[in-house]
Amino acid sequence: MKKIINTVIVPIIFFLFCGAVLFLSIRGIPGNPTHETMNEVMWKDEGPFELSPERGRFALTFSLIEDKTVSFSLPVARFATPDLGYINGKYVSLFAPGVSYLVLPGYFIGKYFNVTQVGTYAVISLFALFNVILLRSISIRLGVSSISATIASLIFLFATPAFAYAVSLFQHHVSTFIILLSLYLLLRFNNLLVLVLVWFLLASAIPVDYPNLILMFPLGLYGLSKMFSLKKNKTAYELNFKVLGILTFIGVVFPLLFFMKFNEQSYGNPFQFSGTVASAPRSRR
Repeated sequence: MKKIINTVIVPIIFFLFCGAVLFLSIRGIPGNPTHETMNEVMWKDEGPFELSPERGRFALTFSLIEDKTVSFSLPVARFATPDLGYINGKYVSLFAPGVSYLVLPGYFIGKYFNVTQVGTYAVISLFALFNVILLRSISIRLGVSSISATIASLIFLFATPAFAYAVSLFQHHVSTFIILLSLYLLLRFNNLLVLVLVWFLLASAIPVDYPNLILMFPLGLYGLSKMFSLKKNKTAYELNFKVLGILTFIGVVFPLLFFMKFNEQSYGNPFQFSGTVASAPRSRR
């Protein structure tokens, strides 16, 4: 009975509790912002888009769906200021594009229920929920008791800045999810197929937030170590390399192609990062 409580009942209660708190805490107001209304005070200065990083990421999501483009129309450009780029005669985003693309499903669902902004933010809350589940699972995998792992996960979500980032439009929880999922896969499995997925996640982390390239480096080394095996024979140690492991790097192709394509469409150069684009002059805002 105790085993059932620890392995079934506690995780379910834990999941429902965290999900309910996050759902009730999402920042937002009813309605679907449009080109005509998105610059009103109710959305910006006194609303859920009071911070420019949230506006900048939502502006790209809005443009992708409503305008079918990666550049900004004049109302969207005004909405995104002050974090607004200008290049080749176009207003563009100054943020990494990953988050803006990941929240597209939330935008679509929210638009159907007349809560576009809430639906968009809810995607980040979902990533936060996944993170506490992964953190608990990794802790248990490392030998921590179920109760201790649950308490640690709750502390992470509700007693750190993680909670503030879980109910707004920031990249932190998406980056954390990629790191935790990669770590869990490397701890839990030991095969080449998992390495394909890990390389995919590592490459996907770059369009989410550029510093992830550095944050993911230790996991990249851990993944590389999985391509080697060390065996001891009677006289010495034998180091073997899995030649097929080279093929697992195919996992990085799609995320990097997506990233380069976005950069090409936005800035005219597949190798130009958004942070290197000049800010739009005030006379053009």
